[in-house]
Amino acid sequence: MTVEMRPEIIGLGKSKGSRVITNFDVAQMMNDGREDDQREIPARVVDRLAKKVGLDQRGWLNEDEGASHLGTIAARHAMEMAGITIGDVKSIIVATGLPDYLGVPTGTIIVENLGGNKKIQTADISGACPGFFHALKSVTESLSSPYGIGGPQVCVAAEPASKGINPRVPETYMLFGDGGGAFVMDLVDVKSSSPRFTFDFGNDPSLREDLYVPAGGSRNKVDEEALIQGLNCIKMNGAKVKEAAIRYMTEIAESVLSKAGMTLADIDLVVPHQANLEIINGVAKNLQVPDEKLYVNIHRYGNTSAASVPIAIREAWEEGRLKKGDKILAVTFGAGLNFAGAIIPMNSLPEATQAI
Repeated sequence: MTVEMRPEIIGLGKSKGSRVITNFDVAQMMNDGREDDQREIPARVVDRLAKKVGLDQRGWLNEDEGASHLGTIAARHAMEMAGITIGDVKSIIVATGLPDYLGVPTGTIIVENLGGNKKIQTADISGACPGFFHALKSVTESLSSPYGIGGPQVCVAAEPASKGINPRVPETYMLFGDGGGAFVMDLVDVKSSSPRFTFDFGNDPSLREDLYVPAGGSRNKVDEEALIQGLNCIKMNGAKVKEAAIRYMTEIAESVLSKAGMTLADIDLVVPHQANLEIINGVAKNLQVPDEKLYVNIHRYGNTSAASVPIAIREAWEEGRLKKGDKILAVTFGAGLNFAGAIIPMNSLPEATQAI
């Protein structure tokens, strides 16, 4: 048996906003400030959208919490599974669209929360919902490259999406939840025949303004007028995004399978971005994914952006739907419009019965 050292996942973590927000809660919050004769409209709209999206509840952060709160919990859980402490970690790469502070890497705050280590490399990646895939690819390359910094390294997604949605827009206000996900990665001896990480990416900038935040970047600042118009919050053309998401996630899934020399028959679990149940089912139908291979948890979390896939993978492991040696096909899409696919091997995880 030939053995080689490769970047592998040795720990999984997740987190969720501590405030459990039901669809009823969302409708009630949207009623605030409305005239009495308009107060039932949000409830009807939220109920209709929730059935289409497949969403029962989501977790939202408290007002004084941010991305680092979610990232800290997820990273801690992943490190506990891996049996390491912050003193062992060489790098923390964080995918987030809403860091605690502009210009401050979220990882530096996470490191402090975990006990501190001044020798850790920290950086944020802004890649929208595919951001975790970009971070994971960066970490796997750092581990395998002679120019890398060694391991273990932590790849985190931390998305406080509730801080960027407009209560006057039910299509987005009811859709998003706050969540964090984390992988601990390190070089591990595995069989040379074991499945490998494979990534593929794409983008369609013509759809950029169908899913974005109009103000808050360097092009359009947040001023009084932007606040009045809600331009500092997520703006989405739902119908157009849904159509593009199904098409591009299907294409990137087929592309990354081909790149890895695999077919769907080689895959043990398909984990799509948990953005919308209609999108998930559309992709599954196009790819002909059987129900037993498809993972869905949007009903508990809502759309947690870049954290969606790592949260789902941790939950699938907890539920015993993943075992050592399994292969995951994960696909995602987000603002930009960016999309990504990955083959994620489970070569070095403990069994779910050893869950912490």
